[in-house]
Amino acid sequence: MTDREKTTKKERYKVKTFPVPFNLLDIKEIHTHTTDNLLSLSKEQIINKAFIFHSEGKILKAKKYYQHFLDMGFTDHRVFSNYIVLCKKNNQIEQAIELCHFSINIFPKIIDFKTKLATLYIDKNKLKEAKKICDNIIDSNPSLYLSYFILSSIFIKEKNFQEAENYLLKTIKLNDKYSPAYTNLANIFKRKGNLNVAKKYYIKSLEIDSKSEITHCNLGNIFRDLGDFKDAESSYLSAISINSRYGDAYFNLSNIYRILGKIDKAEAYIIKAIKYNSFSPKYYYLLTVINSNSTNNIWKKQLFSNRILCKTDAHQKVDIYFARSNVYHQQKKYNESAKCLQIANEINLRLKPSNMDELIKKSNQLMVESNIQPIKDKNKDSVMNKIFIVGMPRSGSTLLESILSMNVNAKDLGEANILEKAYLKYKKLCSSDKSLSLDELYSHQINIFRDKYNIIINKWLYNYQYTGIILSQINDARIIHCFRNPLDNIISIYRTNFASGNSYSSSINDIAQVYLNQDKIMTEYKKKYRPLIYDLNYDLLVSKPQEEIKSLINWLEWEWDSSYLTPQKNARSVSTASSVQVRSPINSKSIGGWKNYKDMLKPAIKILSKTNKFRNISP
Repeated sequence: MTDREKTTKKERYKVKTFPVPFNLLDIKEIHTHTTDNLLSLSKEQIINKAFIFHSEGKILKAKKYYQHFLDMGFTDHRVFSNYIVLCKKNNQIEQAIELCHFSINIFPKIIDFKTKLATLYIDKNKLKEAKKICDNIIDSNPSLYLSYFILSSIFIKEKNFQEAENYLLKTIKLNDKYSPAYTNLANIFKRKGNLNVAKKYYIKSLEIDSKSEITHCNLGNIFRDLGDFKDAESSYLSAISINSRYGDAYFNLSNIYRILGKIDKAEAYIIKAIKYNSFSPKYYYLLTVINSNSTNNIWKKQLFSNRILCKTDAHQKVDIYFARSNVYHQQKKYNESAKCLQIANEINLRLKPSNMDELIKKSNQLMVESNIQPIKDKNKDSVMNKIFIVGMPRSGSTLLESILSMNVNAKDLGEANILEKAYLKYKKLCSSDKSLSLDELYSHQINIFRDKYNIIINKWLYNYQYTGIILSQINDARIIHCFRNPLDNIISIYRTNFASGNSYSSSINDIAQVYLNQDKIMTEYKKKYRPLIYDLNYDLLVSKPQEEIKSLINWLEWEWDSSYLTPQKNARSVSTASSVQVRSPINSKSIGGWKNYKDMLKPAIKILSKTNKFRNISP
């Protein structure tokens, strides 16, 4: 499953179906009947035939017998219940609702039909009606756990997660063996960002029901987000062992292997995902990130078919057009690639409006805050060096992080927004606790690595906004500012399908504006803190790696080691958009790539050329 939290219908409501109520040895006579002889069958024979076909997965045949049962005017609560489940599974929601009402009139004391009706109303987004049914059930039977569980699902739909959590806890109090309640609790805590609590609830759910491939997949996602890739891999493999055709498990496993640099395995598993679900756009996008020039061309025909577009929503179309663009780019068909990029980003902007203004406003505000805060006395006894890599996305920061983390004493945090969280907490508490320092709060977050490492590398790129605060408040802090040719940087950002937080990336104009603001902000900070900020020019780094890396290592006052020149050998996990490229030796292939998209970049060139620094950028 992807990092989108959702609980499928299968996981939310463990629907009740009735088993075949007789010994299989007794059905020989029944099998001699054909569908032409339906009228000759007795009530029990119709029921038995329907149950057999249903249990064998022969849905159309089962439906024929269920419907004939109704047409004959027979009544049996087992048949009605199973037929409701079948209709819901076939997305015949209105028919299922009608059958629920019919069943309730005939069997008013059977609560199962009422709970089924409530879940169907949720599917139709008729939440008031669903809530009314559950309230009525609770009034007459307050110990029925399923009513509380369904109410929690209503609150989840309403995004009232606190009430949903309360009702899930009530569900568990009444039935502590009901695994979906633990699963949904885990989903809520995952949404809150409390991954360890989410992990606990997923594990509890699996202790009760170890055969849920969805829960194994969800647990794998938690392990992945916690950086525990071995357990994540194990969880995804468990999901596959339960359901060998579960595409999302293959997808997530492929993503893990991409992060770990096992590119061949990553490609093999994403191709399997496509094999089992050829209409999932995210699978194609991941494959084009891993290897858009794969020799397996079957998937390309599917990706470029009109059929796949007809079966997708707006979010999925974004993945399709980014994937198509990647293929065209690999084939050097840059005009076609540009057309797909434009479509993908236009859809993205409609779905997620640009956050350019928000970013620029925040940068300017934090500069004001950094200027009014007094510079703290540095702690000479600090034993941990804190390196912050800042700049724009797609500026060479992942390569730099791989180079620096070749140092056995260095620990890279990846793109973890630890500093901002510490700063917001500091602002909240500092007025009441004058002895509190930002350095103390930040150090508390990274002290778990203190026994093994004395160098901590933080690559949350938007920390450029906090440069003044970092260098005035954090002990032993240094900033490395990554930058590259602005046009290469802008097109690289525009070509990336970011998961979240970078919605300005869907507009060439807005990327240019954010780039200029970032450059302006860093220029101002460099005037004040020049000795503590290193300029890392990506273009020079990949053109003259030995010279540039030696210069950087010297500035850091580290002992030189030739391993810094071979970062592709670094076994660390890399989850950024550069996860595949960083596994190759340092090269300058990406320099000047903007020229392939120069027509698309004209708005950016116009914006940049109005500044003194970039006035000659026009080709």
